[in-house]
Amino acid sequence: MAKAQLDHPVQSLKGKIGKNADIVFRQKTTREGIVFHQEAYVVTNPRNRQKNPPTGEELRHLQLFRQACLLTKQQIADPVLHAQWRQRFQAQLAKPDKDAPINPKTGKRKIYSQLPAYIRATILRQLKNTQSDAL
Repeated sequence: MAKAQLDHPVQSLKGKIGKNADIVFRQKTTREGIVFHQEAYVVTNPRNRQKNPPTGEELRHLQLFRQACLLTKQQIADPVLHAQWRQRFQAQLAKPDKDAPINPKTGKRKIYSQLPAYIRATILRQLKNTQSDAL
């Protein structure tokens, strides 16, 4: 359901007006607190996951991502592994990992700015490589 803040006549809207509405309202805010203008978009082809569930490669990717998220949570909770990951994370800030993906805009390897995202991406790459090697 949409949330409205009424301030001459409407200051902001967030979400849908009704349950079956196609128009979604949003207002983006950066981490630095910069607020962008109010915008609205139409969901033209919403996916019904009961009628069209993910299969094949999409399902495989979702399962690998779920597994990577669980492993990331476990490894962050372990103090020894957390320290090892932090050390690797700090090293990649100076020089990107050799297997990090290449940014198509810059042509350089990606440098992660958040530890959990770095751990999750690294584990996901390892899981994908072991899956492709097994096939």
